[in-house]
Amino acid sequence: MRWPPSTRPGTVSFAGEAAVALAEAGLADDVRAKVTQNTERWPGDVRARMLAGDALAILGDTEAALAHFQAALPLAQQAKDYKAVRDLSARIFRLTHPAGEAVQRRQPRSRPTRSQRNRRR
Repeated sequence: MRWPPSTRPGTVSFAGEAAVALAEAGLADDVRAKVTQNTERWPGDVRARMLAGDALAILGDTEAALAHFQAALPLAQQAKDYKAVRDLSARIFRLTHPAGEAVQRRQPRSRPTRSQRNRRR
């Protein structure tokens, strides 16, 4: 079966992976053009948005990457694509909580030492 060029299976993935490859090569202007082209061509595609966010995150543009991930999240929820929801949630968490930033956990109260307990008797 012959598919029109823009609707071939895997075209979204290939175009998105091309944006990621351009980002890894450090070609910021080309990445932004490719991301714009992909999101205009497939505005409702979860994979296109996810790969656009990945490419922008590689460039260090966390705000734009976060915007693409947040735009893809309701699309994935609507499609009931739970794997994509999980992946997007993880990406959003990683962007909003950098690795060097430690999460403060509340320490449980320590148990008194034996000598402190014996003094209470």
